[in-house]
Amino acid sequence: MNLLDRISLINKGGLILVLALFLFSGCESTDDLGLPLEDENLNILYHEITLPTTAVLVDSVNTTRSRILAGKYQHPDLGMVSSTSFNNFSLPTSGATISENGKFDSLVLSLSNSYRYGSGNLNNQIFAHLLQDTIGLTRKYSQDAIPYDMNPVSSLNFTVEDTVNRTLRFIRFPDAMGADLFEKVQSKADEVSTNEKFQQYFKGIALTGSEANEFVLGFNALETLLSLYYHIDGDTTLYRYSFGLDSAIQFNRIVSDRSGTPLASLTEPYQSYDPGTDKFYLQAGTGITPKISFKPFKDFINNIGEEVVINRAEFSIGLDLPGKFTPSPTALQLFPVDEKNKRTVLSSSSFSGITYFYAAINSEVAQSNLVLQPDTVSNQLVYNGIITNYSENMLAGSVSEDILIFADQFSPGEATSSVNQLVTDGDRVKLKIYYTTQKKQ
Repeated sequence: MNLLDRISLINKGGLILVLALFLFSGCESTDDLGLPLEDENLNILYHEITLPTTAVLVDSVNTTRSRILAGKYQHPDLGMVSSTSFNNFSLPTSGATISENGKFDSLVLSLSNSYRYGSGNLNNQIFAHLLQDTIGLTRKYSQDAIPYDMNPVSSLNFTVEDTVNRTLRFIRFPDAMGADLFEKVQSKADEVSTNEKFQQYFKGIALTGSEANEFVLGFNALETLLSLYYHIDGDTTLYRYSFGLDSAIQFNRIVSDRSGTPLASLTEPYQSYDPGTDKFYLQAGTGITPKISFKPFKDFINNIGEEVVINRAEFSIGLDLPGKFTPSPTALQLFPVDEKNKRTVLSSSSFSGITYFYAAINSEVAQSNLVLQPDTVSNQLVYNGIITNYSENMLAGSVSEDILIFADQFSPGEATSSVNQLVTDGDRVKLKIYYTTQKKQ
């Protein structure tokens, strides 16, 4: 029997309003409830449970058509993380051409900075390398790579700023390389007649960071352009013919060296690993995901020995405030997993169909889109999410009691676009439940 059925049986006129105020008040003790319940058979109680955490390595992190990420940084618990971005380009879709009177000026890659992550030396360098093979059209993952010339054709010196203001950065390529591409576009050569032929002729570029880098730098892929600049004698205008990434393939290879860290032995994909540190580890891009077990919650409810209704279940993860250049994930995405730690997609049949009277302001997202949103509290950051519906179905056995947590909010199959990490003590992973019991007669 759910709470609404119980309320109907009690039939107290003002009870729904009072319960609603309680459920949204965030009170942490039943002493403060002040509920004028005339039915002495009902108890409304509060309990807090610390949930156990292990680490799981997910080996298939989609990074196709996300943010361009290049560089590296060091974290004491997670090791060295580095990213190389692979990019091919497509012809303009507008039917643009270069005037037969045009004269080559330069070939420039423009990058719109949109992200930085790391600590240490703010002066970083990015190298541009020519790809030696085509990227292809299939989705790419964080472990994939394309061969490239180890000798860079150009570079960019980059100073990390306090804010990410989408300032354009430019990498100029050798004039001989640009002039050859210019001549082919201007003469409408066969090499630039289709995207497929163009990508065979110019396979693309890889962007890497220098060994001295202490940041992973990010650039907006959709604002990235490879441009031929040219002029016409007697005309002061500088013209541009641009290749973009909008209909091309771009992806990031994100790898980590965890030698000497608590996660050094985390090597086998989809195996639960206990690092023995009682810590929660999460890192976007590398596949390091925490696995949370709700078994203590189920055990607690099952051991009560009375009929229990979950009025509210709040899942929270607390951590210290992050550093200036190490922002925490914008949100945390929860995915149920099976016994092999593979994500499961929930269907509407997984749920009991209970509609809660407070659903209008319930932060739980239907079905598999379970999300924790950040909230700054005093000197810490807390991710919170209401998972009442899911917790009831967990007790009913219709959904998994184990979940994996991913950085940022996305749907299965979407690409990750950051290397943000979250490390916190395991005792800050909590489930807070408000529940109703029927007293024994």
